Order: sequence, then structure tokens, then C-alpha cells
Amino acid sequence: LGEASTAIPALVIENRSKGNVLRVDTVTYWPNARPATASGMSLKKTLQRTDGRPVDPNQLRKGELVVVVLEGTIEAGAKGILSLSDPLPAGFIMEGAGLGKNTSPAFSGIGQLTRATVLNATDRFEARLTPSESGRTFRVAYLARAAFAGHFASPGAIILNIVQPDRNAHSADGMVTIRAD
Repeated sequence: LGEASTAIPALVIENRSKGNVLRVDTVTYWPNARPATASGMSLKKTLQRTDGRPVDPNQLRKGELVVVVLEGTIEAGAKGILSLSDPLPAGFIMEGAGLGKNTSPAFSGIGQLTRATVLNATDRFEARLTPSESGRTFRVAYLARAAFAGHFASPGAIILNIVQPDRNAHSADGMVTIRAD
């Protein structure tokens, strides 16, 4: 950040209550969008309507509910647990992060989903999959709402084999535009 960082005043946060306060800071910077990468598995992220029709990420409206679908393949011989993480773009809020089962009407047009353990997170979708349970392909989904108007970077999702970290994949970074109307 160079000299510009010295011009930013210090931020002081004080908790005057007796309870704990949760604070989550996420700062990400990359000069260019990263392309998709794959090593021993693949990963693709798409935005869909609840009926399964695709959504153009540059034509979202504030308040619109989308289904984020994360799907890919796993090479034979994968062992251990797969860690799947999808950071939410600015402008979005998570809607029911614990979904991901076909029990929700919001997933009626998405197709069969893979069994996954979904973790609680405020700024990203986090799930764990076991290769033997998911087979050679996987598909998980979650709901997100376009909550704030603007043009935002959309980080790619990442899947990593915890036991064999050289087996991993990253979906392409992108951009999303949320219109106020």
C-alpha cells in the first residue's frame, strides 16, 4: 500500500456490552481475475434461478434470490475429506447456508445434490465431502440473495483434498453486477 496507508486513521472498536462480539474481516486483492485451475479434480460454479434456468451474473437485481451450484469431478483414488469453500461476492448475503439437500423447494430445478456437511460461515459457503460417499462427481448448492447494488468481484470457489493437497481445483474468478431496480 506504500505511503497511502499512512494516511488512513486507526480504527478503534470498543465492546461496551458484557457479551462477545463477532467480527469477521475479509480482505482480498488480486490484480487480475484468476482462471479456473484443476489438479486431480475439477470445479465449476454457476448461478441459477430456483427452477434451474441460468442467471446472467451481470443482470442481477437487488433482492433477487439465486441458487449457487458448485459441481465437479474427482479423480479415482482420492482419499480423505474434500474441503469446499466459496467466498460470497460483496453485495450478497447467504440465505439458508445449511440447505444443500433436495428437501428445499428452492432446489427443485437443480437436480440431484451430493450429501455434504455444511459448516456455518458468514462470508462464504463451506462444506466437506467424502470422496467414497460422493462418487466421482459432486454437486452441492446454496442460496444467496443479491442484497446491495453495485459491480463486484466474484472470487472463484476452491475445493481441496485435505489428505492429498496436490489434488485441488479453483473455479474461475468473475464479476457480478447487481442493479438497484
